[in-house]
Amino acid sequence: EVNPTTWAKLMAMITREQYGPMKMFPRKTQLQTHLALIPAFFEQIKIFFKYFSWQFFPYPREVTNYLLRWCSVIGTYVYFLTGLWGMFVHFKRDRKSFWLFFILYILLSLGLIMYLNLKFSPSDPNPAHQGREVRERDYFWSPAFFFFMFYVGIGLYWIYEWITKKAPRYKWSGIALAVLIGILPLISNIKSHVNRRGNYIAYDYAYNLLRTPRPYSILFTYGDNDTFPPWFLQEVKNFRKFDPKEKKGVRVACFSLMNTQWYIKQMIWAGVPMDFASPFRGTRYEGSYMMEKRMGKTDKDFEEWVIDHLYPMRGEDGKIIYLKDMAVRNIIVSSLGKKPSLNDLLMPIDSFVERYINTDEFKPSMNIYFSFPMEPKAAREFGEHLIMEGFAYRLVREKGQNRMDKEKMLDLFFNEYRLSYADNYGIYAGSDAQKKVLSNHGLLFFLFGNKVLSDLFMRGQLEAELSNSTEDTLRMVKNIFKKALIYVKRPEMTGMIINELQKIYSLLDETEEAIKLADSLLSIKDTPMLHLFKGEMLIMSARKAGDETKLQEQLLEAEKEFKSLLTRKETSLYAYKGLLDVYFLSNNTQKLEEIVNQIIDQPEVMQAMLGYFAKFDTAKAIFLLEQYKRRYPGERGVDGLIRRLKG
Repeated sequence: EVNPTTWAKLMAMITREQYGPMKMFPRKTQLQTHLALIPAFFEQIKIFFKYFSWQFFPYPREVTNYLLRWCSVIGTYVYFLTGLWGMFVHFKRDRKSFWLFFILYILLSLGLIMYLNLKFSPSDPNPAHQGREVRERDYFWSPAFFFFMFYVGIGLYWIYEWITKKAPRYKWSGIALAVLIGILPLISNIKSHVNRRGNYIAYDYAYNLLRTPRPYSILFTYGDNDTFPPWFLQEVKNFRKFDPKEKKGVRVACFSLMNTQWYIKQMIWAGVPMDFASPFRGTRYEGSYMMEKRMGKTDKDFEEWVIDHLYPMRGEDGKIIYLKDMAVRNIIVSSLGKKPSLNDLLMPIDSFVERYINTDEFKPSMNIYFSFPMEPKAAREFGEHLIMEGFAYRLVREKGQNRMDKEKMLDLFFNEYRLSYADNYGIYAGSDAQKKVLSNHGLLFFLFGNKVLSDLFMRGQLEAELSNSTEDTLRMVKNIFKKALIYVKRPEMTGMIINELQKIYSLLDETEEAIKLADSLLSIKDTPMLHLFKGEMLIMSARKAGDETKLQEQLLEAEKEFKSLLTRKETSLYAYKGLLDVYFLSNNTQKLEEIVNQIIDQPEVMQAMLGYFAKFDTAKAIFLLEQYKRRYPGERGVDGLIRRLKG
């Protein structure tokens, strides 16, 4: 990266010049809190000690039971005090080596606190503490934590010596203590999320992303998450490495990096079809280059010199054209076997698409893909000429909206993609990056399943009695949605998937299977939306129950599921809707009246319930309005709403 071909470039890379200078003042904990310098610096010291307390036992790094919480607190203090004592022992016994190690420890702890000048921790409970780092930064102090354990070791050795001196026959207890201190963190964290066993999220995502494009493709990626993991697979595992001579593999082209000169040159050297010489022939660039050549100031060829002097330009329509925009256009034109002109790089994007993509001549020498989800600007510019083929969109001549290659995607889902998380549901995915990757999987599966269902509906195959082929298709989509439900991490997305799954289980009359699915997932990971799913399936099953006893049993179980969701803001609306359904089916007028009163007492909930039932169940909407009218008989407009709903 950065192509450090000279000493100056190497120093610029080491000093992180592209990120701007490191500033000691003001402290980043001052900017939005307006704290004074000393309190702001003290907050950063607290962050260091917070991360120090995470190193040995699960609490306070994560939620634990009461016993483990107290054991964690006591254990952390044991390590801390043993280390402090070891520091003192080292100071007393060997001053020279003490100062060597102590100064290193101070530089790696207090020194890094001063130098890094971090914002507040993302897990800081104080809402006034802003801004915050995008992720926990405990890894910056790993060397300091290792150095502290050096002092813990000295402290333990002193204890061993003391026992040997005072009670020689019990000196084995000092060795046992050292072994215990060493092994305790391993034992206490074996089931903690710090144990990453089975976590192949990044690996699988990179594999799936690279597996999507056809042979000999360029894959435009959005940022770090869809760039670095594929690089690992290509460079370390040699998977689908780009080979322009053999016309195979995939070239990853990151949008963020394409705004740098060094990366554009790197892509040209890798064999990506690009031509930055032709567009600038006959311009002031060529004149300046020839002058430097004559004066002996450069020995580069014209194209490399142009790239070194390439900066954002104003396009013909007045919009700024960035280096990444020029690079994408250049690749498209060059892959068509044409020499790009400066006009091609600067014309309005609509004109460019019409000239080069929306034409029968669009037959690029290499396949052009954009990773899913797409970079927003590229989605706006090329969206009508993209077809989804899994984790990437292929650029095509044909124009259309929301198109998919369903056959290819089906093959990828069931035969090609690695989906180990679906088999290891419940492994820790706490970081925002991992949650985003998993949600991308869920979103992709949902979009595919939704598209297949829409096509079935448009063809009228869901309205009449289901044919065998339609049932097979529904079971396939059911499996896709089940995967989506496992992967997705956003509650609103989970609600949409659950809604679709409920329709399919209802159409296939497989509600019992749905309840078993919810139970199996809940046994691994207890989430509100799974309780909601189970509750809805229990209601659906109760409606088809053959006898009164089974109906009441299932409704009672559904009531428990919905009541567990009432206290959560993100699921309370679903809970009220579910409880209404339960009490209507069970004819429990007392509980029905109680839940209706709770709904009426909360205007936002009442409005949401009316909006939902007005669309899908007008009888319940009318019932709610009539109850509201009983409570507030003088309220205007209620009678009109009831008449409109009765229609």
